[in-house]
Amino acid sequence: QMIVTGTLKYEVLYLAALEKMQLAIIGCKSMDQNRYIRGKEQWDAAAAMIVGPTKNSKSKGDLLYDLADKHCAKFGTCDMKTGEAISNEELESLFYAGSYLMKTQGCTSLEAKALQVEITLLTIFLQATIYSAYENNLLNTGINQITYAEGYALSRVVLPYLDSADNPAAATIKKNLDFQLDYKPVRDGFVEVANSFRKAISKLDYYDVDCKKIGSLDGKDFCLSSYEDTSSASRIGYWSIAVAGIA
Repeated sequence: QMIVTGTLKYEVLYLAALEKMQLAIIGCKSMDQNRYIRGKEQWDAAAAMIVGPTKNSKSKGDLLYDLADKHCAKFGTCDMKTGEAISNEELESLFYAGSYLMKTQGCTSLEAKALQVEITLLTIFLQATIYSAYENNLLNTGINQITYAEGYALSRVVLPYLDSADNPAAATIKKNLDFQLDYKPVRDGFVEVANSFRKAISKLDYYDVDCKKIGSLDGKDFCLSSYEDTSSASRIGYWSIAVAGIA
């Protein structure tokens, strides 16, 4: 049940939000007033999918937005003044700017904001998946932990990106985060998996997002020679997961 919930919560919702942003961009460029209005609604819908409906003082969303808040203290990526994940503050700013651009039909700039939203979310997912590997490394064979299932669900989001950059590294990550109760979770050990993440991240050359935004784990900067190899800091990015049915 946790795998189904996790997959819906992360992978399906994430891809649906990306689709809404792409549809919003199409609406922004449309000469049809009804399609343009629908585009504004689709941008807002994408924001709701990511931030979620909750608006209390402790949590601004119970969906993708909370994923960053859940991990920022572990990676040192919380805003020291607000306690909120810095990446969530970036998402708020990007969606706010996108709403303005929809109103003014700044469609080219809107595309750039949508790209930044995707890359910010990718960084959040990478952070969360890496921590799942770190945490599940401590589990034994046959242990049906929620964290095990969550790690599997999270990995389904980042693996298409990583596979496009470094297939062997992605295969190692997949093998270690697959939900297989017959094997020890993270069977190759966290160091091997962490280095596979770093190798794949260093080859994601499609855009310029600082890998340091993943943060530090156990007092070690994840992207600066942290886990037994000496590759330099990298910058990551990716765009255009294929989304069907755009019209």
